[in-house]
Amino acid sequence: MRNGIILNKLSRVEEYLTKLEEITPDNFEDYNKDWKVQMAAERLLQILIEIIIDTADRLIALRSWGPTVSSSDSIQLLALKKVISAEEPYLKMVKFRNFIVHNYEKVNNAIVYAILTKSLDDIRKFRDEILNYE
Repeated sequence: MRNGIILNKLSRVEEYLTKLEEITPDNFEDYNKDWKVQMAAERLLQILIEIIIDTADRLIALRSWGPTVSSSDSIQLLALKKVISAEEPYLKMVKFRNFIVHNYEKVNNAIVYAILTKSLDDIRKFRDEILNYE
């Protein structure tokens, strides 16, 4: 069953990832000095993680697998139902999203930069697994 809402959300993933890759400096020192890049990166990551959460919740509702209590529960349920192959990267993303939304004044630039340079392919993998399942 192809769902227009899910497809629409997932269609934005590559656009946002490309923007993140374009603004991410080659080294942490440059990232750490540029508050505009930091804030843009945090917001784009938040949006991408919201896409993951919204997609998970929508798919669960469409399949009548829920309800779930939290975003983490939604990710775990997708893994249990074999929609996604691993839950750990996405559970970390949900935790990160909650942190930057609620503790924005304490965001650690080194953690954000590590995500930007090492974890963006996990978001692509989520998109691809959902599209292959759908």
